[in-house]
Amino acid sequence: VLTEGSVLGRGAFSRVCEATEASTGRRYALKRMAKAAVLQCPEHVFCEQRITKNVSHPFCVRQYASFQDARHLYLLLDLMPGGDLMDVLVAEAKVVRPRVATTRAHRAFSCLAPRRKMLRGMQEPLARFYVACVVLALCALKAAHGLRLAPGGAAPGAPDASRANRMHLERLVQGR
Repeated sequence: VLTEGSVLGRGAFSRVCEATEASTGRRYALKRMAKAAVLQCPEHVFCEQRITKNVSHPFCVRQYASFQDARHLYLLLDLMPGGDLMDVLVAEAKVVRPRVATTRAHRAFSCLAPRRKMLRGMQEPLARFYVACVVLALCALKAAHGLRLAPGGAAPGAPDASRANRMHLERLVQGR
């Protein structure tokens, strides 16, 4: 028996809350998706279910169960109390206002250059760590599912500008 706790987040057609198993006290994330909303994009939901059910890696969320009632589909997943990678990226982003030289005069007298609002991301050592984590997670997904790693923006039938990148990433994953 699961007891629902506080809401952890909301997605396009889902809500994730903390859930505790009554008999063991173990905590999970319970993702609830409205069936009516899932009908708009069922392949994404079933792909997520298939992948999370069959992967076991410290950098990937694991699914322990899936079930449904009359109106919702549910996935019982690893709880990530510290948040996910997107939470880290948002937390590390800082708004800065550096002076940006836009003219020759500004380049000569940078103290007169206008300030521009920009986002600064995480420091390089932390970025390297997270990139390594993502690569290891992708390797695990590829091994578990035989996935081809390609950018999400690659359109079927379009000239494949990303082919070299995909081949390089596949060689990287295979260790060649």
